[in-house]
Amino acid sequence: MDTGEIRVVTFGEFELFGSNGRHISADDMHSAVMTKFLLYLLTHRDHMCSKEELIENLWREGEIENPAGALKNITYRVRTYLKKALGDEDFIVGTRGAYAWNSEIKTTLDLEEFETCYNKMMHPGLFPDDRIVWGEKAVNLYTGPFGQNVGDMLWASNLSMYYQTRYLNVVNELIAMYRKADEQEKIVSLANQALGFDPLNEMMYCYLIEALIASKQCQLAEEVYQSATKRIYEGLGVRNPKSLAQVHEKILTMSKGVKANSITDVCNDFEEENVEGAFFCGYPVFREIYRLEARKIARMGNKEYVLLFSLESRRASRGAMMTKADEFMLNKGMHRFEEVLDYSLRVGDVVSRYSDYQYIVLLSACTKDASVLVAERILRKFGVSNSNDDLKLTYSLEEVSMENGRLHNRNQELRELREESAS
Repeated sequence: MDTGEIRVVTFGEFELFGSNGRHISADDMHSAVMTKFLLYLLTHRDHMCSKEELIENLWREGEIENPAGALKNITYRVRTYLKKALGDEDFIVGTRGAYAWNSEIKTTLDLEEFETCYNKMMHPGLFPDDRIVWGEKAVNLYTGPFGQNVGDMLWASNLSMYYQTRYLNVVNELIAMYRKADEQEKIVSLANQALGFDPLNEMMYCYLIEALIASKQCQLAEEVYQSATKRIYEGLGVRNPKSLAQVHEKILTMSKGVKANSITDVCNDFEEENVEGAFFCGYPVFREIYRLEARKIARMGNKEYVLLFSLESRRASRGAMMTKADEFMLNKGMHRFEEVLDYSLRVGDVVSRYSDYQYIVLLSACTKDASVLVAERILRKFGVSNSNDDLKLTYSLEEVSMENGRLHNRNQELRELREESAS
């Protein structure tokens, strides 16, 4: 039976398509090692794969007692399955203990097509429009990380990283060309696709937010920013990523670009639903609020105070090495502390997470003595809600002033200069 051309999908879910609608997938085979064996032969079909090479790349050392016998059994099962599903052909050929995909069967792999598109897209001699065409073909071929069905074998992980890097290279090049052509919708679509495969990519969020700003979708851009900062912190432990903070400044300074019919329309846009508890915000917003309050205080002569709460492990504070258990305990404690802040502060107070284990609070219209009482009350409430004696919560207090803001900016600049010098 003539199988015709075989087309293989290796990105995302493994699939193999024959002629006349014949098709198999990893789910159809009901065996991870069969899928692994078949995918390895297909992606290394430029040579005969020795028994030793296959055993090394199908199983970890010591995983099975008789790897040679297991390989013989897997080869038989895959051959039998392919003949039953696709036709009576010798899809796998073997000689002297080595195996290979039959080179006489016309076979196309999506990763090979991707490689062709990638090389043409990156060719500096092509016209931009032609490069865009090849780039779009490449991103359409990439439907997910390579070899999702074969686990964490080293060869599969290396190929997965290789093609994901190339995919992101194409995306970056396409976005640069879309920007020149003012194709904001295409940037939004492509950045969203890339984030589906790499959800912690800070620059991709920046591209997405900037395209939304350019499209006058500032509210959506703000929502993306808030989601991105939360996801990156939870995934990487990075608080206030620098590039995202910079694009967030653009959201804050961006005009709506639409003429209001009246001041009532403007005020309606300011309205907030379900106003309860303190105002929680990202650090860039907190910083702007602080600066505004410092200006008001300098003009009117009032006093306000800012509190910095720090949570630490008593064991780690005594010089012990921070462990995963300590980090888990601190993260759990920070979640509980956020709840305490939420029900302990007033509507006019402003709260932001300053670092991994610190919160900063701006107390509205509050004297120094009253600020101390607020801080001590929060410490007591946290102590009641916290059952872990190894967690220690402390605070420091400072008066809000324009001078403090300037000092903070200078310190921030010095820290950034030191980080740049170190790198």
